[in-house]
Order: sequence, then structure tokens, then C-alpha cells
Amino acid sequence: MPLLQAVEILVVVGVLLWLVNRFIPMQSSIKSILNAVGSDCGSCVAAQRVGALSFAIPHAYRIVKGEFRATSPDTTCQPNIPTR
Repeated sequence: MPLLQAVEILVVVGVLLWLVNRFIPMQSSIKSILNAVGSDCGSCVAAQRVGALSFAIPHAYRIVKGEFRATSPDTTCQPNIPTR
């Protein structure tokens, strides 16, 4: 199942990059930078979804639904409730 999700992510990123390249006019240098960054980010998200990047990303940090969030027990956020 995670492999299917990784393939879906790569297909969606590829289609989005193709749409941007096809229909939005821009310089070729900007287009190549956009393609490199977009494909690298899509590949990293897909690899993390499969579990291939578990050794590369420290245990304290994970990309969760587009957010780079600390998951270490030392950095948990407690609500700031004022005491009277």
C-alpha cells in the first residue's frame, strides 16, 4: 500500500510539473530550477512514504502532511493556559 501511495505522489508531481511547463511561460533557467526542486521534493516525500528515508531524517523530525514537525517528547507543545 505505501508503494502505491509513492507512485501516486510521483504521478501527481509529474503531472503538475508538466502542466506548469506546458502552460505557464517562463525562462528556461527558472523552469529547470522549478523542475529540479519539484522532482526532488516529490521524490523525497514518496521515499519517506515508503519508509526509505527513515535513516536519513533524524528521529526527532518527520514531515507530516506538508509540515516539518518536531516529534520528540522533549519538544511537545503544551497549551499556554494562563493561571490566575
